[in-house]
Amino acid sequence: MTRYLMQNALKRMVKGTNLGFDYMKGMPAFEEVQGIEKIEPQSKAWNALVGRMLCMRPGGPFSPRFLGHYSTLLIVGKSFFVHGGIREEHVPNGIQDLVKYNKEVSQWVKGLCKKHAAPHFVTDEHGFVWNRDFGLFQNIPCRNLAKILGKFQCTRMMIGHTIQTAGINAVCKGAAIRIDVGMSEGCGGREPQALEILDDERVNVLSRTGSKPLDVRADTETLKYKELKSKSQDDDDDDDDDDDDDDDDDDDDDDDDDDDDDDDGVKITPSNFS
Repeated sequence: MTRYLMQNALKRMVKGTNLGFDYMKGMPAFEEVQGIEKIEPQSKAWNALVGRMLCMRPGGPFSPRFLGHYSTLLIVGKSFFVHGGIREEHVPNGIQDLVKYNKEVSQWVKGLCKKHAAPHFVTDEHGFVWNRDFGLFQNIPCRNLAKILGKFQCTRMMIGHTIQTAGINAVCKGAAIRIDVGMSEGCGGREPQALEILDDERVNVLSRTGSKPLDVRADTETLKYKELKSKSQDDDDDDDDDDDDDDDDDDDDDDDDDDDDDDDGVKITPSNFS
């Protein structure tokens, strides 16, 4: 019942969705799926956790219906979507490679591969799922990206995977847009943001405070400064939580130390960043 109510709550967020249709029909509850090793028979939470893993495994009860039809690499208009990042050697044959990769991953997720192991390009640390070439701040291969995007008549690449603590941002003059802000509790619980693309041209960042155009002019040093500042703020918040019982003098000392740490960061004045 809880799962049914949850899926209806999600469906109400999408206009035109049929609330009467049970998308979970025939699906087992996580804690009831076959194959669970009941190491802790009294723990429903444990059984649900293991059950979720079994349901989502390649060929599991949930995977073919809910995961097997998604694309690993996707082009929508002028936007190239990939989880980690793309390299030239990943797509020597252009669109044919995208079709090949998507088909292989789909077959694996559905449990239709003769070998149960994931395709090598999914697990390789330099593959397009785990790649961080465009997610960090140093040695970003912008020229290579221009060649790749040109091959697919795209103007921008959307990536996740590498958390951007300062929020959604762009490098390579807007050609690489980093959208993973770490908003889940497991990744920092940061302020939610979303990217909006209008008419395949205008790109906005949406947040609780409203909408603003994506800044495609920011250089990597400015972004790095924002990243360091955001991390410093996160550390300050953690210190505040840990030191609620400390006296005011100790709090003042901590603030002084934080100021010293900020001075050791990238030398950029406030006028250079938005």
